[in-house]
Amino acid sequence: MRSITHVWLAIITLANGDLVLDIDKSTLSSSELANNFGGGAIELAADLTLSDAVCSQLGLASGYTILAGSYPYVIESDIVHVYL
Repeated sequence: MRSITHVWLAIITLANGDLVLDIDKSTLSSSELANNFGGGAIELAADLTLSDAVCSQLGLASGYTILAGSYPYVIESDIVHVYL
């Protein structure tokens, strides 16, 4: 399992009550894809607090934090869906 250490073009959405990070695969190099998305889960090395603007757009409480930990993902054509 690898830790997320890079910033990629991504969108956070709520899908059926679940928080999903959608990463545009075209923004990943082949080595980033292989090194970070090769084992079925990705590790978030540190807590990530969403901005108030993002929280507002998603209908989440201000200061919502995604906790450090391991999160599953699915790769579909041009998008990597990380289920937070």
